[in-house]
Amino acid sequence: MGYFQLGKAYQKGTGVQVDLEKAKEYLKKSADMGYVNAINTLKQLDNQQDSSPKATTSSSGVAYQAPEVAKKTQASSQKGSIRYSNKSKTIAILLAIFTGLVGGQNWYLGYTKKATIQLILSVTSLSLIWGFIDAYKIATGSIDTDAKGGKLQ
Repeated sequence: MGYFQLGKAYQKGTGVQVDLEKAKEYLKKSADMGYVNAINTLKQLDNQQDSSPKATTSSSGVAYQAPEVAKKTQASSQKGSIRYSNKSKTIAILLAIFTGLVGGQNWYLGYTKKATIQLILSVTSLSLIWGFIDAYKIATGSIDTDAKGGKLQ
């Protein structure tokens, strides 16, 4: 995520001079690690700088395409796009197991009302059971989004 932040800083000129080549360099490194937001930002930069459709593959095999190509591909395969969360499914499961008593997984995923209730219930053993139930739901995909609707990775 650090490479992504550096790329965005060079793209927007936050604390540094705007340098789209450096922005692309850092965003590509982030995309190579599979960071979806970096891939999407590279698509936007490609759209701004080059009007000809092209597809590029990062060194790790993560493919990203210029928006024109992506639109044609999406139109044929799906109607909507999935917004991915920056929250980790693995971390959510571990938090549910180890901090389920106080609702750690719900605080992490942004479900503050649910987490507050769980914190209040922590004086009873009900909250501990709730944590294991949430760990199971996250692991099986029953809970697969954060509070903002982003898909867990």
